[in-house]
Amino acid sequence: MDERTRKLFETVEHVVYYLDNAIDEINRVLKPNGEFFITFCAKDTLAFAEGKYPQIDEYTVMKTEPPEEGVPHFYVNLTDIQFLLSRFSLERIRHTEDCLFAGEPVNLSRHYGVLGRKA
Repeated sequence: MDERTRKLFETVEHVVYYLDNAIDEINRVLKPNGEFFITFCAKDTLAFAEGKYPQIDEYTVMKTEPPEEGVPHFYVNLTDIQFLLSRFSLERIRHTEDCLFAGEPVNLSRHYGVLGRKA
């Protein structure tokens, strides 16, 4: 898998307006029983939970500071993941917290990692 394809299937953090299309595409290209891994930002991340950034909809905030100023971020909880990926078999969902990023401490950046399979 090339780097561009890997990134397509790794995160939906910034695929806000086209999420349904992205999920349809994953379903289209996977063979039966094919696996995928996706990461999502978690709603219990402080950037979302504290209401620090302008909220676009129930899932999305717009970052207001560099380097991600003007970049929408999509956040979910476990129930959201189960709903969004209901057409797939969800093999494993991990909830993780970053405490260091690029050598610097980060303040509660949490993510879900989802391993799924096409039914």
